[in-house]
Amino acid sequence: MSVTLTKLNRSVNASNCQRNAVRAQQARDGIKSAMAFSLDEIEKLDRLKISGSITDDEFARLRAKLVQ
Repeated sequence: MSVTLTKLNRSVNASNCQRNAVRAQQARDGIKSAMAFSLDEIEKLDRLKISGSITDDEFARLRAKLVQ
């Protein structure tokens, strides 16, 4: 009986580890995606500022919203 419970516990632990690894990878992927979006948006804002389409104050305000 003890051996069976030990095997069951190992199986459950392995299953939990696999589930946690998948969740951690999904979280990392989500963060990478969000960071890429923010960088793209900041680059767009920078181009707008350089072209004179937005002021320095507008750039600072919009950039601050993106990095929150």
